[in-house]
Amino acid sequence: GMHQMSPGVERALAAARSRADRTGAPVQLTHLVLALLDEDEGRPAVLLERAGLSVPEVRERLGGLDLPADAPDDAV
Repeated sequence: GMHQMSPGVERALAAARSRADRTGAPVQLTHLVLALLDEDEGRPAVLLERAGLSVPEVRERLGGLDLPADAPDDAV
């Protein structure tokens, strides 16, 4: 139907939820944007690059103090 999401969006939503769970916060727009940008070949990343923005830099700014999922436990 009309509300069917693409696999990429499904993955991004799941990633946003797990990111929010780790921080103990509700899912926020930044979580979703960061999750979408994790798909390097995904449309959001491609569009950002096309707009002349650096995906890693945008990730860093949006992430703030949010540790990446793969950060070792002793990084905290």
